[in-house]
Parts: sequence; C-alpha cells; structure tokens
Amino acid sequence: MVRKLVIALCVVVVIALIASFGAISFFDQWKHRKVVPTAEVAFTIERGESFRQIAENLERSGLIDRRHMFHLLGWLEGELSSIQAGEYLFSRPQSPISILDKLTTGQVAQFRIRLPEGGTFRKFKELLSVAEKLSFDLHESTAATVLVEIGMADEITDYGNAHAEGWFFPDTYAYSSGELASDVLKRSLDRMTDELNAIWKDAEPSKAIANRYELLILASIVEKETSIAEDRFRVSGVFTRRLEKGMKLQADPTVIYGLGERFDGNLKRSDLRLDTPYNTYLHVGLPPTPIASPSADALYAAANPASGDELFFVGRGDGTTQFSKTLSEHNRAVERYQLGDGD
Repeated sequence: MVRKLVIALCVVVVIALIASFGAISFFDQWKHRKVVPTAEVAFTIERGESFRQIAENLERSGLIDRRHMFHLLGWLEGELSSIQAGEYLFSRPQSPISILDKLTTGQVAQFRIRLPEGGTFRKFKELLSVAEKLSFDLHESTAATVLVEIGMADEITDYGNAHAEGWFFPDTYAYSSGELASDVLKRSLDRMTDELNAIWKDAEPSKAIANRYELLILASIVEKETSIAEDRFRVSGVFTRRLEKGMKLQADPTVIYGLGERFDGNLKRSDLRLDTPYNTYLHVGLPPTPIASPSADALYAAANPASGDELFFVGRGDGTTQFSKTLSEHNRAVERYQLGDGD
C-alpha cells in the first residue's frame, strides 16, 4: 500500500514537473514570438497608468495576446513600475519582450522639424505652430520677447542684446509627442551659441567686428545675400571693408527685414527711403540685430572675409554675384544684370 502511494506521488510529481516545464517552455516561446502589426500602430501611455491597464491596451491594440502573461513578464523582469509615458510607434514585428524593453527604456516616437537656413523668428514660429504632435506654447512670443519668456535671456547677456532674432540655429530637430515648442528653441539656441563661440574663437581679427554678436549680425546679412559658398566669403569681404571705411552697407535684405509685414515681395525705391533702424541705405554700420538665422557656413564666411578691394556687388539673376571695385563698375553691372542692358 505504501509502495503504491509512493508511486502515485512520484507520478504526480513527474506530471507536475512536465507541466511546469511545458508552461515554462511555452512562456519562453511566447515572450519571444513576434507579432506583425497589420499597419503602423501608434500606442500612447498616459502618466499614472497601471501596468495592468497598459497590458490590456496593448492586447486591445493587437500588439500582444495574453495580457496576463505580459503582466507576468513585467513582474518577472522587475519592470512593473518602469514603464515610461509617451507615444510609441510600432510598424515592424515585435515580440512581448521587445515591446516591454521599448516601453521601459522610453523609446518614444520621434518627430522632426526643419528650421531653414536664413529663417526669421516669425518663420520659425509659424513652422513650430503647425508641427505634428508638438505642443505650441509661443502664441504671444515675438523676437523681442521670446528669450525672456522661455527663461533663456541670461544665456546671451554677455553679447549685449536680448533680442532673439538670429539666435536659433537652422537645422532639423527631433522631438517627442507633446514636447514644447520652446524646448526645441532652447536646443537650437544652445546649438547656435556653440557654433558662434567656436567660430569666433578662430575668427580673423577685424576692427569692423567688435564681438560675437556683431559677427552674428553680419553673418545673418551674408546668409540672406547669397547661398553660393564662394560668394559668401567675397560678400563678407565687401561688407567688412565698407564697415572699416565708414561706408553704408546698402544691403537690401536689411531694408526688407525692417519693413516687416509691409514688404510685399517687391523692394521699391520708396522703401529704400523709409527710415527704420534696419535701413542700411540711411544708417552707417550694422543693423541693431540679426535679420535671420545664419548657417554655420555663413558664420564662418563672416568670420573669415575674403581679402581684396571690392566694395560693391550685385546679383546676376542666376544665383551668382558680380563684384566690383568702383562705383562706375558697379553701375554698369547694375545696368547689365538688373536693368537688362547688355548681353
């Protein structure tokens, strides 16, 4: 009788072991089995959601099956309280273990916005306001106020001007769903500060440019005058020499910036006579602030102007620039390329 009980007990133990091994084997296979989404799935985790609720939502979204096993997986991995809130995108085959890893390491969906070279704060604000999944918090901000509003005015007090125009480096920036537009601006400001400091450190000395802020102003004008790399150095050379000689810059882009929303796309002679702080046909020296956000190339060109004795230039109409040493040469170039005279 005792022998039969021992045998029965052994059988039960063996069955239990086999069942346990089978369950463990099944669980191990399940956590590595990939589910292929039928389409890209956007999955959002709100702050404060429980792991159990997240597991239910994952199952409802078709990303996993057996939500109870996913909860067990989280418990075994010690990740029940490690899930990070945010929006996640799933477009490729995912296993429960890879999904858990993605959610606990915060691999949230990344969106991108391009702040273009030569863009103004007004243009950047417009782009930020319509960017997908970006939380726009700059409704009343202007170039004159935004640095104070986002708490970054102290970052540039050593340059003597808290006006924000030109301080945001043009580039493509990644952000996550719900991130603030002001946070993107902060990163672009940090980037511009780093670029400006590095270029100023190795800049060719010139009595025309006294500090980094003046370099930023000059670079913004160079950026708006031409996109041709070689021409940028020559344009910088022309402006630098005019500043050194006390000549007016006579730069159309500064006049256009001063016109603001009054500019209709056609710069007229009457515009050149309108007195604004940015009218470099009327005022000697640099305008009071940058007129746009310059690229690294424009910053470098402003810091390293081409040598020579050219004092004038005019666009040829094909993106390139005609440079002249004398006013008479310049007038002939204007007649040829802007008034349509000559071949």
